[in-house]
Amino acid sequence: MHRFFVKPHQIEADSITIDGEDFKHITKVLRLKDQEEIEICDGADKDYIAVVDQVEKDYLVAKILRTHNAFGENQKIKVTLFQGVPKGTKMETVIQKCVETGVVEITPFTSKRTVVNLKEKADKKLARWQRIAYEAAKQSKRGMVPVVSEMMTLAEVADALDNYDLVILAYEDAREQSLKDVLSSLEYDPQTIAVIVGPEGGFAPEEAAMIEEAGGYAVTLGHRILRTETAGMVVLSQLNFFYED
Repeated sequence: MHRFFVKPHQIEADSITIDGEDFKHITKVLRLKDQEEIEICDGADKDYIAVVDQVEKDYLVAKILRTHNAFGENQKIKVTLFQGVPKGTKMETVIQKCVETGVVEITPFTSKRTVVNLKEKADKKLARWQRIAYEAAKQSKRGMVPVVSEMMTLAEVADALDNYDLVILAYEDAREQSLKDVLSSLEYDPQTIAVIVGPEGGFAPEEAAMIEEAGGYAVTLGHRILRTETAGMVVLSQLNFFYED
């Protein structure tokens, strides 16, 4: 069943209005007919099963048949990924796969070993990245659309870490401490978790030290060195295994 997200103001009583790009996709690409069922999410963990009931020039109205809570969210933890900006289209892969594995927010950042300069294209890149997050959320039946936030510097990331119950730094030079070691040793259940992954060149030692001084746990992800576009989804998968019902 095809899935779409709407804003709360688009839902009224027993009907939902769909316009914009999703309206075009339904009518021009999918060519859904009257009374065909679609799945609609309000972005706040509630799903609606509805049928196409009325098609106008610029919008359609779907009639709600039934509602239920969305199944695509981890109710125990909310994970934000701070991702060092990689080269080429790797950031798109990071966003797509990490949305699929449950991240709620992705914040790109620059650091000493960042090799790309996105200053002139930042707004266009951000809009494209947010669209990728939206499409991935639809595909994976998420109960919300993760936000791709504006770019930060690593120093700004360090300043923001007080907002999280747990901070995980995926660090290639960490040897002794695994993510499992950290999670098993905690005497509390974290609800908000920050995961920090560097760009292709990783972190300079002083950068890793800065994150640790801000309360982060530097962890190894195993005996193999992972690509930057792989590390985030590996951490998310391990967190899901540890915390998800």
